[in-house]
Amino acid sequence: MKRTDALKSVKQLFRKHKLDKRRWSFAFDRAVERHGECDDRNKKITISGVLTDLNDAAWFRGILLHEIAHAIAGWAAAHGPEWKAVCRQIGADPRPYRDKPPFEPPPKYILTCPGCDKVFYGRRLDKGSYCIACGPEKGLLHVALNPELKEPARSPRVA
Repeated sequence: MKRTDALKSVKQLFRKHKLDKRRWSFAFDRAVERHGECDDRNKKITISGVLTDLNDAAWFRGILLHEIAHAIAGWAAAHGPEWKAVCRQIGADPRPYRDKPPFEPPPKYILTCPGCDKVFYGRRLDKGSYCIACGPEKGLLHVALNPELKEPARSPRVA
């Protein structure tokens, strides 16, 4: 979905649910692990710009309505009955989004175990990561950047 089209949806739904009058704002963020976030303290909803670029309008609308329901129900409602009631009222899916979006960017790193040659993929690196089957002595993972990435990434800094 194009971000300009997404912003039109944001304006429309903010107006419809009166978040514009309550001074809520919206922005795209760089998250990949989570889809969206409702920051009740700063009255700001953010949705992953990366995932928005890769997915369709229906996906974006679903995430936006999910976050709008959080804004209406309030922080304390979490994913509980009050939040679910708001979801049903505004036409959002009353289930927390734990599923993967239809399209995701490729992982940043390819990790290989020298002990068993098993390959792992990841977006983040943890210092001293190892293959559970081979253990920390034989299975300390070798790190390489994923060649499928479109953007040049910095070399990983793992000691």
